[in-house]
Amino acid sequence: GNQEQAGGVAGRYLRFGSGRGFHYLAIDLAAAYPGCLKTYVRHAVMVGGRFLVLLDDAEELGPGRQGFHLRFQTRGTIVPAADAPRAAIRNEGAVLHVLASAPSDAAVTQSKAVLAFVSIRPQVRRRQETFVTVLYPGGLKDPAPAASFTASGKRGTLCVARPGGSADELVFERTRGRWTLVSVNGASARKIPSGERQTVFRVKGK
Repeated sequence: GNQEQAGGVAGRYLRFGSGRGFHYLAIDLAAAYPGCLKTYVRHAVMVGGRFLVLLDDAEELGPGRQGFHLRFQTRGTIVPAADAPRAAIRNEGAVLHVLASAPSDAAVTQSKAVLAFVSIRPQVRRRQETFVTVLYPGGLKDPAPAASFTASGKRGTLCVARPGGSADELVFERTRGRWTLVSVNGASARKIPSGERQTVFRVKGK
């Protein structure tokens, strides 16, 4: 969002665990954006140690807000792509590809506050929005993968085509108004624990 996150709040894990070839967490972060977001759940899926998928499901409290968008801050150099909704973050001999797979009208731009950041923002503002972003690391000369997210009914499918011809498929399902991960490359995610026993502690410096 456009506001600073609130202090003294904590996220609530909804799911946390691993399956064959992937690690997965879903966390409710709405408390970090009081007065801005009604709901905000972030899903993070690490696929085979190759790349990270973020699915952010957010709903604004109502009209009169500034709109919700994603930011990825960096001290590196940002290189937006001219022909696709993606950007590359270059830093110390490596590159992180940031691919916006959803929404379909996502615009990827760069800006700067305290740090430079990649911004992903829908061109048409909607009160409820689902962002699907792929973070894919590589070398400076490595080509970017391609990623597409399609939603049909209560199911959403993300296909990530890796350089060299291989592909990965992640399937999400919308139940009771929320997305949840169903499978990664055919491996079921339905038995991933709820994450209720996971706790985030603040680490204090000495």
